[in-house]
Amino acid sequence: MYTVITKIVYPFKEFNNKEDWKSFIVTKYVPEGIDPLRVYNFKLMDKYGHHFFRLKFEKPQTGWLFHTYQTREEYLGSIDLRINQQEMFNKDGITYEIFYPES
Repeated sequence: MYTVITKIVYPFKEFNNKEDWKSFIVTKYVPEGIDPLRVYNFKLMDKYGHHFFRLKFEKPQTGWLFHTYQTREEYLGSIDLRINQQEMFNKDGITYEIFYPES
């Protein structure tokens, strides 16, 4: 298994809880069924279970995403999608740090 950890800090607003943070980020940046990384990951969630993809919220602005891929091929298939997502967030001044299993 390969776990990628992503830290996203949205510096322009404070959130009260994980649900508010997630709802805002999903609505504004990574819509359900449209964002390529989310589409990719949801297919894998349906195959293996949603517990392999988790979100931890750190008040007031930080989300930690834990994405565990079952195979090296599935992990490798996520890298370019994640880099594209990172570029989109960074362009808007949002911190998006990726911690790969090898690092």
